[in-house]
Amino acid sequence: MKTNYHTHMYLCGHAVGSIEDYCISAIENGFDILGFSDHGHIKVGMMSDIDYIRTSSKNMTIDEFHNIYLNDIKLMNNKYPMLKVLAGLETEFVEGYESYYYDLSKSLDYMILGVHFVVKDGICIDAYHELNESNVLLYANNVERALDSGLFKIIAHPDLFLYSVNKFSLIHEIVSKRIIESAIKNNVYLEINGNGMRVKPNIHYKYPRDEFFNIVKKYPNAKLVIGYDAHHPKFLVESRIDHIKEFIKKHSLIISEVIDI
Repeated sequence: MKTNYHTHMYLCGHAVGSIEDYCISAIENGFDILGFSDHGHIKVGMMSDIDYIRTSSKNMTIDEFHNIYLNDIKLMNNKYPMLKVLAGLETEFVEGYESYYYDLSKSLDYMILGVHFVVKDGICIDAYHELNESNVLLYANNVERALDSGLFKIIAHPDLFLYSVNKFSLIHEIVSKRIIESAIKNNVYLEINGNGMRVKPNIHYKYPRDEFFNIVKKYPNAKLVIGYDAHHPKFLVESRIDHIKEFIKKHSLIISEVIDI
C-alpha cells in the first residue's frame, strides 16, 4: 500500500514524531499519499468533568490544531511535492456538537470517526472495556448518528466494540450489520486497522475481528480501506502489512487504496 489516511503525531500525547518525521518515512518507503488524522480537540461540556480531564490529554488543543497541525501539513506539501499530504482528524462524535465538528471540517480534507467511548447522560462508557450486551447498542446508535451527519469519510476500527468480547452473539451481529449498512448508506469507508495487529500479532486480534469482517464480505457494496493507525514513523514500514494481506485474503475482501475526497 502506498497510501495511508490514519496517521498520528506527537500532539495527541500518545504518539511519537512530528509531521515531517512521518513525511520523511513515507517518502523513503515509496508512499504517494499520507493523510494525518490526529485526535481532534475535545470541548468542555462534551462529557463529565472527570471524563474530560481523562480524555482531553489525548487530544490536541484547538490552538495546536490551527497554529501547528494545519500549518505543518501545509509546509510539508510545499517542501515535499512528491508526496500528497492531507489534513484529517480522527474525532469522537458527541451528539449536539455537530456545528463544532462542521467548523473543524472546513479546514480539513476529510474526517475519520473513531468511537472510543459513547456518552450516556453526560458520562463516558469506554468502548474498550465497558461495553456489554446491555449497552452495546449505544455504540451502534452513535455510529449511525455520526455517519448520518455527513461529516465522516472513514470509520476507524469499526469493530472496536468487540474488543473485550470473547463470545460473538446475536446482539453483536446486529450491531455489526447496523454499522456496515450505515457506512454503505453514507458512502463511508470501513477501516481494516493495522494497529490492532501490532497489539497482538499472530494470534486472535482484538481488532480487526474475523466475526465482523465475515459479515462485511456479504455486503458487496461496502467500501474498505487499510489504516496503519501509525503512532510512530517506523509504523509506516513495520505496519504488519503481511498480516493485513493475509487477513484480506482470508476474508476475500476488496480494498480501496485511494479514497474519494
